[in-house]
Amino acid sequence: MDGCFHQFHSECFKMYAKKQLLNKQPSGDFGECRCRKCNTLVSAEDLREALGQEFLQNIREQQTKMMMDNAEGIVQCPGCAEVFSFEPS
Repeated sequence: MDGCFHQFHSECFKMYAKKQLLNKQPSGDFGECRCRKCNTLVSAEDLREALGQEFLQNIREQQTKMMMDNAEGIVQCPGCAEVFSFEPS
């Protein structure tokens, strides 16, 4: 991992990273996963390499849905799927 020199079996890291991402509450810090030994932030590139783009996209979609369900005034554009706050006038 970048910035961290701890070595993990690839399968152990995959399980750990998946658990970290699946249990994370949406906060705008999508994909935040930290090394269990030194708390260094795992890079997006390392997560993508270990877990695959499709898995990360599914997590992003789940977190976006949770954020929209739990916050008033948060909407998603049906055209581009970007999420933004909206206050009707």
